[in-house]
Amino acid sequence: MIFQFIASAVLLCVAFYAYTQGRMAPKVTAFAIVIALVGEYFVLFPDQAMRVANSVGIGRGVDLIFYLWILFSLVALLYLHLKMRVANERFTNLIRELALQRSEEADPVQRG
Repeated sequence: MIFQFIASAVLLCVAFYAYTQGRMAPKVTAFAIVIALVGEYFVLFPDQAMRVANSVGIGRGVDLIFYLWILFSLVALLYLHLKMRVANERFTNLIRELALQRSEEADPVQRG
């Protein structure tokens, strides 16, 4: 019972935080809220996890949740990796443009 209370509070906080950040990444926000609410459901009704697991051919509900967590983590890791690559490319282009701009400004001074 104590774990259910703590897990429930954490999942509700995650859902609330995701909701408050909705303008920044609406798709990620919606996905995080759905994951948190599904987690909340399984925390409040743990027998349902066993039923769902059995219906998809997995022996225990905890195994189903663990497998889903692994998949979710991999998707999140890939998403963050792609976001960082885009940010690094933008940063590289910005630095390149700044260097070119400074070299163009320095040329007339050196000639004079």
